[in-house]
Amino acid sequence: MGFLRNIQSLFGGKAKTQDGGLYLYVKVHKFPNRPSPEDEIVQLRLNPYSDVSEDDEGNHFVKKTVVGARSFRRAEVTVFFDNKRQIRDCEVSGGEVATAEEFKQYQASQNASSKHGLV
Repeated sequence: MGFLRNIQSLFGGKAKTQDGGLYLYVKVHKFPNRPSPEDEIVQLRLNPYSDVSEDDEGNHFVKKTVVGARSFRRAEVTVFFDNKRQIRDCEVSGGEVATAEEFKQYQASQNASSKHGLV
């Protein structure tokens, strides 16, 4: 159970929000498989009912491509769900999972930069 709690904490804590969506945060790497200060953090909203697919073995998953708003770099995100549509695991190619707190810090730094004409 601790593993599931750790995964859910990466996605903003609560399993679902008031709008019924699951929010994930993905750090899109500037360089393949290498974190950089220039990485972008993108918010991804998933609907656990309409976005989820089922494979031939009955496993539930969502596969999405996220794109950085400034750099247009891409990361492939695959989220795996249990039968109750709770997040079980997440894989990211071209980036990594970020926390809601990291996303807020990233947004604040971008807002500060844009106010000073640095972006």
